[in-house]
Amino acid sequence: MPSPLGAARAAPPPDLQQPEKQSSCTVRPAGPDDLPRIAELHGAHLPHGLFPRLGPRFLRRWHRTFLDSPHGIALVTDDDGEVSGFLVGTSRQRAYVTGVLRRQRKQLAATGLLCLALRPRVAFSFLRTRAGKYVRRIARPTPAVAAGDGTLDLAVITALVVDPALRGCGQGAALVERFAELAGAAGAERAELVTLEGPEGATQFYASLGWEEVRTKQNKDGDAVALMRARLGGAAESAVQEELDQ
Repeated sequence: MPSPLGAARAAPPPDLQQPEKQSSCTVRPAGPDDLPRIAELHGAHLPHGLFPRLGPRFLRRWHRTFLDSPHGIALVTDDDGEVSGFLVGTSRQRAYVTGVLRRQRKQLAATGLLCLALRPRVAFSFLRTRAGKYVRRIARPTPAVAAGDGTLDLAVITALVVDPALRGCGQGAALVERFAELAGAAGAERAELVTLEGPEGATQFYASLGWEEVRTKQNKDGDAVALMRARLGGAAESAVQEELDQ
């Protein structure tokens, strides 16, 4: 059963050797009308992990949680009226997850079950690698979140995609910069994400923006992934260590 805690992913980085392209894009908050396009971009260009394999219906439902949560951040790049990229993430990861589980777990679970029923191969992989964890998370009582708890000040970039035709024009960097501004203003002390290693991942892209690769590991699908981190302010690092695997 899918939970709202998704692994932070990123689209393949732009070719840093290509000359800068010109773009008239602006970064703005995402709205409900943007959800179909965001799901389209996510499914087509960031297919790794469980949630994209559940299809656009689940992606739209899941992306909506970032719009609805006070701790969610959902941004798009608007290029001459067309959404050409998006970023979803959180300013307080644990508070976001707790709130979504408290208010939307049944809707997410129902949508996830339907999507699994329509995709037997994905359902088999889910049962083999994730079912126990997700059932426990959905079934157990949701703990209370104390306002002002310093251990909650961890921001997470969950997914970032820019249309391949427009990569290299600065849209990805603009999305990350705006995310950092919003998360920092909300009190986050650091930000984290997980991306694939190698040519399909985005470690080079984030490193060029000042993010540090903390460690590597293998995710539940057997892919090598890197945990990356960036400071959002001068405060000491939070002690919380969130699990970021789908």
